[in-house]
Amino acid sequence: PGDRIDPRVGLSQLLPTATSVAAGQPLACVHAASPADADAAVAAVQAALPIGEAATPATPLIAGIVRA
Repeated sequence: PGDRIDPRVGLSQLLPTATSVAAGQPLACVHAASPADADAAVAAVQAALPIGEAATPATPLIAGIVRA
């Protein structure tokens, strides 16, 4: 709740799920406030986006609808 939003940082140009990539191809563009923050963000993105030989099945854009 008390975290401040820094508009200078974030990710852009993320590849869609199940996109085929070549070695060295960027997965996203990291915007960071410092080189150390950029390194940490790159490591987090790499950990969150597994790359393997087999294609990952695409997931639906909308997982479900909640009605009251």
